[in-house]
Amino acid sequence: LGDWCAAFGIGMRLRPAASHDDLGGYVEQPAADKSDRPYLGGRFSQSDAVLRLTHVLTGSPLEAAGLSPGDEVVALDGEKVSAGNWLDILRRAEADAVEAHYFRRGRLCSTRLPIQQAPDDTCELWWLDDEHLPPAVIARRSAWLASACDKTG
Repeated sequence: LGDWCAAFGIGMRLRPAASHDDLGGYVEQPAADKSDRPYLGGRFSQSDAVLRLTHVLTGSPLEAAGLSPGDEVVALDGEKVSAGNWLDILRRAEADAVEAHYFRRGRLCSTRLPIQQAPDDTCELWWLDDEHLPPAVIARRSAWLASACDKTG
């Protein structure tokens, strides 16, 4: 895919997501790597100070720890957890796993939750500078963009 993008004067790279809301896409400049971002492999919702798992990805640390959608995570390494602090707790962890306490159907449970680095699963795209591109690449990109405009207009 990177070669195809380069053939049209588009820069492309995969990187870790900066947050749950980071969907990648077009950027003015490629961002710095976020390689210190821990990864759990799931999504949370928070209401009434409850951090509830809504999604657990196959093969993720959350799945390996036995957590499931609907579980209410209340503490990581003995510290009360929220949507605002879980990432910091994981970054401060001195081991490759933390003790997670959670409620499942009203019953308090605990497990060891492995910590992994965020995978390179978010794509960034940006225009390469025309002054450094061969004329054939500029012409190909211009023809491609013109064809997209012809179909919509």
